[in-house]
Amino acid sequence: LNMAIGQNIEKMVKNKKSVGIILEKNIKQCIKSRLIKEERISLFRKEFFDFTGVNVVSLQCIDISTFGGEDTVAGLVWWANGNFVRSKYRRYRIKSFEGMDDFESLREVAGKLKKRWEDLSLEKPSVLLVDGGKGQVSAMKSVLDQSIEIVGIVKDRNKKRGTELLVDADGRTMELTDSVMADILKSIRNETHRFSIAYNRNLRKNKLRTSLKDVEGVGEQRERRLLLHFSTIEKIKRASATELASVPGISVSTAQKIYDHYHI
Repeated sequence: LNMAIGQNIEKMVKNKKSVGIILEKNIKQCIKSRLIKEERISLFRKEFFDFTGVNVVSLQCIDISTFGGEDTVAGLVWWANGNFVRSKYRRYRIKSFEGMDDFESLREVAGKLKKRWEDLSLEKPSVLLVDGGKGQVSAMKSVLDQSIEIVGIVKDRNKKRGTELLVDADGRTMELTDSVMADILKSIRNETHRFSIAYNRNLRKNKLRTSLKDVEGVGEQRERRLLLHFSTIEKIKRASATELASVPGISVSTAQKIYDHYHI
């Protein structure tokens, strides 16, 4: 019995040592990752300051998303100290006009931001990053003036595919190559692009469901098929009964009911 107890104690000691070694390795890895992250942020801030003269603490990125001029929206993503702060993400529907106009859309968003900054209902970032070039930056600058630094990220169409530029309102550019700043800015732009597109798609899906929910025989599955086939509610409205019936799963009688729903 004493031998068995001794063996169990020995195993426990070994296990504790193993757990201790694993914990020590994990702690060291966490510290290393944290140091790497802090070093990257420091390099990013230096590179950004060298180009703009601004010490960036927080950055808000803006992207406009539309589908053929319908349901135009703006997605705004907040980044600070190496992290995306999802509680500070914002979405805006463009309401001042219809159609496709990136510049007018950005001016509308700039006006909303300015109002919220002035009444202190929204925190103001160090920098605004726009998905676009000098035209997009200037559109926002025309509303916000000198109140905040605005820069754009845009593809360089004069060079090889994949090359992108950082642009300011004066037209000065900096090529975003393999630098830390390039990596961080592209990741922020990509997240904003994803966020704004997701909002636009959800609006279109909801509009389609709202519009078709009263049509007898059209359930969720048929709604999905119609959306995949026609993309927008306006195209469904303009479609003939024959075109509607060409969608897999939509019978001739159901197609006629959909057509009648919009034309009678």
